[in-house]
Amino acid sequence: MLLASIGATAQQAGTTAYTFLNMPYGAKIGGLGGVNISLYGNDPTLFLSNPALASDSLTQRPTVNYTAFPTGVGLSSATYSHSFKKGGLWSAGVQYLSYGKIEGYDNTGVSTGSFTPNDYAIIISHVRTSNNIRFGASIKQVGTNIAGFASSATLVDMGGLFVHPSQRFTVGLTVKNVGFQWQQISETIETSLPFDVQLGASVKPLYMPFRFSLTFYQLNQWDLTLPNETITNSFADNLMRHIVIGTELLINKHINILFGYNHLRKRELKLEEAGGFSGFSLGLNIKTKAFEFVYAYGGYNVAGNANMFTLSVDMNQLVK
Repeated sequence: MLLASIGATAQQAGTTAYTFLNMPYGAKIGGLGGVNISLYGNDPTLFLSNPALASDSLTQRPTVNYTAFPTGVGLSSATYSHSFKKGGLWSAGVQYLSYGKIEGYDNTGVSTGSFTPNDYAIIISHVRTSNNIRFGASIKQVGTNIAGFASSATLVDMGGLFVHPSQRFTVGLTVKNVGFQWQQISETIETSLPFDVQLGASVKPLYMPFRFSLTFYQLNQWDLTLPNETITNSFADNLMRHIVIGTELLINKHINILFGYNHLRKRELKLEEAGGFSGFSLGLNIKTKAFEFVYAYGGYNVAGNANMFTLSVDMNQLVK
């Protein structure tokens, strides 16, 4: 993991490709702030965030996700995991981001018709267990299409997870989006990959109806301030931009309420005169024997926020 990060460089806004990989792809992770790599055994899609989070208890559960962003932008994904007797636990998923219909014009202002830019990713993941440590890796084929221009890349995620043998405590570490581009969207603009190093932990105190998660991300790049941004306490504010806080209120075994806060999102998207709900998120998780439904509402900007939906089906219970 350390050797893979040697070639990573600081990522500036507008020069990084495939940033859709950093978006919350499901309602569970969206309701907890958008980033989580330590929530083990709770969501069939979390292996997309950390391949070590795939669990045998979540196999044969096809899951679909859809997130509706403002102005017609939509992010969808589907996942499935299966455990083989000799081959171990494997997971697969697809992600697709549509930016909606956009009117095109040439450099003289003449209409060239409409087009629909999109990003996609196809993921295959595998996990192994050694005592209380889980190791996982994912390979991803990703691509972008914009009005006849295209790019593609092959990326790898590597992750580890420590599961405490007696306490409800987990610690996760991931190195994400290591790889190379086969084709760039432009021959004149050099773009980098969305490389990221993340570290997180989740804990369920014994006598409390809460589960807390704390995730540090973009650890490979300290300075996350925007150009020409004025900050009173730059160290504390920049530190908070690397942290995502997630909390679950465990009402009973069927209903959970989700809360999250993402300081980087708040600082990047809020308006000075109207902060709104930017950076905050909340959600509702409902479970039955055969189905699980999650809805989350993510704060982005006063111009519009995100509505996230996840539906998971337990095929074992459904067949029964």
